[in-house]
Amino acid sequence: MVELQGSITIQVNDARAAASQATRLAESLGGYVGSSSFDNSRSSGRIVIRIPETNFSLAMQNLSTLGTVKSQSTSSSDVTEQYINLQAQLDSYRAEQTTLLRILNSSKTVKEALDAENTIQNVQSKINRLEGQLRVMQRLVAFATINAQFSETTNPSLDLGDAMLTALQALYTVTKGVLIVGASLIPVAMIAGIVYLPYKHLRNRRLRLND
Repeated sequence: MVELQGSITIQVNDARAAASQATRLAESLGGYVGSSSFDNSRSSGRIVIRIPETNFSLAMQNLSTLGTVKSQSTSSSDVTEQYINLQAQLDSYRAEQTTLLRILNSSKTVKEALDAENTIQNVQSKINRLEGQLRVMQRLVAFATINAQFSETTNPSLDLGDAMLTALQALYTVTKGVLIVGASLIPVAMIAGIVYLPYKHLRNRRLRLND
């Protein structure tokens, strides 16, 4: 018993459209979508699909045609020994349950019956847990898991527009700063002019008197 897993990252023009195509692909191969998520801020999406193990290679191949493959990997896990161990535990608990039922049926007192029933309930809980684990394992073996991630292609024209916008904003900030500094110097220049003109007049007058 072997579990198959695959992972593929694809660059596409539209992440949601690519995910829809992947969904249709999974359904056409007898599979289904396990989960999906999208990040609008990063224009990316992720979808997990389950495919019958016999169609695993075909599904990976078809997914690669949805865009430009950036990374791809496959792996397998042999769970035969784990499955056998779980099945052995299940058989043991079922045998114990059968014995307890015989004890319950032959009990002669209320206490014996209650003790047997409590033990049977505890054993039944363990049986249910093991049966659930085995069903999950059987399904993982029967259906391979593929994790497909889609990232949208960056538009160069948009990058150029963003760069120009950033440059214009920087130019505006510098110009604004220059204007603010210039405006703050006007009162200083006026005061300096008021002080300097009388000083210049007195200086010129003293020079004429000395001559």
